[in-house]
Amino acid sequence: MDEKYWCNEWGSNILFAHGSNDSRGVCILFNPKLHFTVLKHTSHVDGRFILVDIQFHDHIITIVGVYGPNIDSPSFFVNLSRELSSFQGDTIIMAGDFNFVFNLKLDKVGGQFKTNFKARDECLSLMTVHNLIDIWREKNPFSKHFTWSSNITPGIHCRLDFFLVSRSVEHSTTDISFSPGIQSDHFFLFR
Repeated sequence: MDEKYWCNEWGSNILFAHGSNDSRGVCILFNPKLHFTVLKHTSHVDGRFILVDIQFHDHIITIVGVYGPNIDSPSFFVNLSRELSSFQGDTIIMAGDFNFVFNLKLDKVGGQFKTNFKARDECLSLMTVHNLIDIWREKNPFSKHFTWSSNITPGIHCRLDFFLVSRSVEHSTTDISFSPGIQSDHFFLFR
């Protein structure tokens, strides 16, 4: 199926960053009731991220979809930060599967006590440079809730999926929820 089919099925704009037939790839689906203008967009050649600036009323919002490498690849977040710097949004919303945990004690149960540390540290740098926060963790500082689970015994559970948003929207965010993904080993976050 092609992009036109999915846009017609959804009833609105969808931006795609394609991976291979069986891995990678991200997309951003826009609510059909939302009236906005796409100002600029770009995507990663391997389908690992997509960035878009939209004009919504008087605001420019940068939306980023992320599918981070499942290896410790700090260069991915260096490149993403560089791309993000060329966008103009006064508000940034970045979401996706980052393939690491921020805090091993709160965001992981089971398995080895490790994560993709270099990638995590580079993402933390990106967050500092662009003034982003992990909004779910800000609202739930001590909670353990996981967005991915292995299907092996004993199980491994991790929070790998994040919404990183501009600090300026922290107080207007009232609720963040998790829901099981359809045909996926990940939960998705929404609000």
